[in-house]
Amino acid sequence: MVEVYDDFISTEYFDQLQNFVTSPYQTWYYQNNIDSNNLLNQGLGKHGFNFWVVNSPNNFTDNYVSGMLNTLLMEMKKVTGCKNILRSRLDMTLHKHGDTKCSPHVDNNHPHISTIFYFNNSDGNTVIYNENFYGGDDVDSSRMIQENGANLTIRKEIEPRENRLVVFDGLHIHNGHFPSKHNTRIILNSNFN
Repeated sequence: MVEVYDDFISTEYFDQLQNFVTSPYQTWYYQNNIDSNNLLNQGLGKHGFNFWVVNSPNNFTDNYVSGMLNTLLMEMKKVTGCKNILRSRLDMTLHKHGDTKCSPHVDNNHPHISTIFYFNNSDGNTVIYNENFYGGDDVDSSRMIQENGANLTIRKEIEPRENRLVVFDGLHIHNGHFPSKHNTRIILNSNFN
């Protein structure tokens, strides 16, 4: 299952969110490797920024933007048919030359639904593969996928468009790309069960 919803929220609400998230008032935290938690992909060009909105199940962080995003996340929860928001974070990847592919991974090793909501028009497509990943609690999915050299086949490739929501089975291996024609790619990546 991969579903794409364009114009997911009202224009007025989206404009309010986009204006804040892309403003100098949005707090961002530097990550030296935005595309993977492991050490296999260290090096130049892997950096980016994130901001946690929900960092443990149903626990919104105490800040202005989390309050603003609450209604969006409740709408996502309805669409997914899930009871819980496992995690949600804003991600900003930056312009990159050369190989723009992030590491294939899953966000959580247990059954869940993943969503990606795009805040800006950009390149840096999201690729969802046909193959699934099943792992234990302490397994790093991107490391295992890389070490096993999985031959992945593309199920769907989605272009970042503002106010677009992508919903898919979170056990499908997926990855994003860094933008090569735009300065940033800004998303809200969330997981539900």
